[in-house]
Amino acid sequence: MSNLTFDGLKVVSGDLETQAGNIISSGDVTAGDDIVAAGDITATTGNITATAGNIVATAGDVTAGDDVIATDDITAGGDITATAGNIAATAGSVTAGTTVTATTDASVGRHYLATGSVPAAAAGAGAGSSPPAPVVTAGDNDTRGNITWGTGTTAAAGAQVAVTFATAFAAAPFVAVTPRNTATEALGLYVSTKATTGFTLASTGAPADSQANTVYSFDYIVIG
Repeated sequence: MSNLTFDGLKVVSGDLETQAGNIISSGDVTAGDDIVAAGDITATTGNITATAGNIVATAGDVTAGDDVIATDDITAGGDITATAGNIAATAGSVTAGTTVTATTDASVGRHYLATGSVPAAAAGAGAGSSPPAPVVTAGDNDTRGNITWGTGTTAAAGAQVAVTFATAFAAAPFVAVTPRNTATEALGLYVSTKATTGFTLASTGAPADSQANTVYSFDYIVIG
């Protein structure tokens, strides 16, 4: 069997599973436990609901005209989309190989965990002549992280660190930065430029000359 196609489907208890194809319904797709497909899980104009289990599209998309709701995890090899409703994993996680899209709310019962590749960082002109290379903390990504930097000689106010995202955004994102120590706070940090490919951290005050790349430190949060 390849696809399971219905005009509304409800399994009162147990799993709804197809091992080699898609689950497609013009209405709701509901199961008392897990909903699992090797390909896509689609409810064209309704909800996808796993009352007491997981929603898993191993190598495809999870798409609903309304809500996508699971007690545990929602996982897709591709996109997770709730065209006109909510995405909710009440006691689990939401994981997509590409994009999670909801036109209303995306709700997770625990934490939002950002993952991805580490961005690059380079010293700005304000860091002076021959500064040490800035350090991006291991495990950081385009969404959140910490960067430390130092200075060479003739350090000045202005651009201190230029950050390049590992993956470019579709549009210039919102960027928030927070100094991590009093030395950094005294510099008066701000984001001087931002683009789809990265942002520049600048300062209104001049840092001290010839500082190691552990002296100044800031956290960043980026939302596209």
